[in-house]
Amino acid sequence: MSVCECVSEVTERLEFKKGVVVSSHQEELPVPGEEEHITRPQETDATNVEEEELARSEELLLRHLSQKGLLELEAGVPRAWKLAKSSYGGRGVVTTRDLDPGDLILVDAPLVLGPRASAHTPPLCVRCHQGAVPLSACVRGCGLPVCSEGCQEGPDRHEFECRLLLSWRGGVPHEVGSWSPELLRAVTPIRCLQLTPEEREIFLSLQSHAGPQHAAELRFLKKYISDRHGPNAEDQAFMKQACCVMDANAFESRAELDKFPGPDEDWVHVKVTCTASLRGLYPLGGMLNHACTPNTRRGYDCQHRMIIRAAVPIVKGTEITNSYTALLLGHPSQETSTEKGSLLSALRCCTSDCTGCILPENPLDSESPWGCSTCQRSMTSQRAGVVQSALGKVLGRLDTTDPVSINRFLRGHKRVVATTNQIIVELKCNLVCIYGHAAGYQYSGKAHLILLTCLTIRDD
Repeated sequence: MSVCECVSEVTERLEFKKGVVVSSHQEELPVPGEEEHITRPQETDATNVEEEELARSEELLLRHLSQKGLLELEAGVPRAWKLAKSSYGGRGVVTTRDLDPGDLILVDAPLVLGPRASAHTPPLCVRCHQGAVPLSACVRGCGLPVCSEGCQEGPDRHEFECRLLLSWRGGVPHEVGSWSPELLRAVTPIRCLQLTPEEREIFLSLQSHAGPQHAAELRFLKKYISDRHGPNAEDQAFMKQACCVMDANAFESRAELDKFPGPDEDWVHVKVTCTASLRGLYPLGGMLNHACTPNTRRGYDCQHRMIIRAAVPIVKGTEITNSYTALLLGHPSQETSTEKGSLLSALRCCTSDCTGCILPENPLDSESPWGCSTCQRSMTSQRAGVVQSALGKVLGRLDTTDPVSINRFLRGHKRVVATTNQIIVELKCNLVCIYGHAAGYQYSGKAHLILLTCLTIRDD
């Protein structure tokens, strides 16, 4: 079966994923007086379809985990999850046994991993994914950046997209000595062409977005390849569908460590590097439904594997939930102006001698003015939005792995942003993670200064 036929079949059949059962066929309305002659599908038929979909999805996920060596996480410990019909609608993941906080629930490996599609994606090596390092163009002329000779000649990752891009250009290399940020953004959907038929079935069973704003990276790709030698129609269709699936399901991933310390090592002697922000498609992780206060916590190891642990006690049969957004995220429509005491959206009052915070007077009204909690000075919602947007843009250009850059940002914006603001809290959490691990910031030699800084952050 061709990719086009596979995509068509998946989109036409009944699907239910994280929400809605969708049918491509519109039900015909009965003619008045003829209702008794119309045969309707029985409710049991729909239930059987759902059960078959669940069984097939779980079978594919178990094969995926088995191939990655992640099926049995702890010897003698039974699997902690299974797929089931979600109370939110569609599919979900529920526990098969009682869990305590910190218990390991699942580990998932990405089907595909690569650079993000955002226009603000920082430069990174296309093979090792290291950011904030000197980059040079691939000598073969594919138009992608590498950081070293080792990454230039490595057989994995880079070789596949390098070969394809050159063939799509009819063998004509990219401009000598240069690489394209737009091509870098298109690498991940290109890598999707490596997926096996079974991996493609998993991929296409996931929910996808639609609309002209999706798959923009493929429009950039067309600028750098030949119409005559470019990808065939099947590959184009699959890459477009892959972009739409990733936009709906991909997670941001960042590998923090080269390796974990051995039994005779401590963190001081472990080489620490950090990859740039990537996007990965985790098929089992993507099955977890969203909750603003999830019962799990998510992390990634040095191989970009997603690790899900219980955050609270979870009773057998309870649905496992995840947060699709940052937990420290202010929201413009909160029930209370203080956001339940968190003040995550608070701005500093711009009156020179005032130490109060500015918050929306009516948080459920997007047009509500913002007022200072101390001096009653007001600010329009439009003005508050401009300030928040400007801070977000500055943060987008900040290297959040560099403690010097983070501290400079914190000092430079302390008169604009409250210490409780989501941006400040997140950056301080980053500092706590970096201190003691990153080169030059180990606990040895600077222990008292680093611990004092961490305590100050905690008190804030």
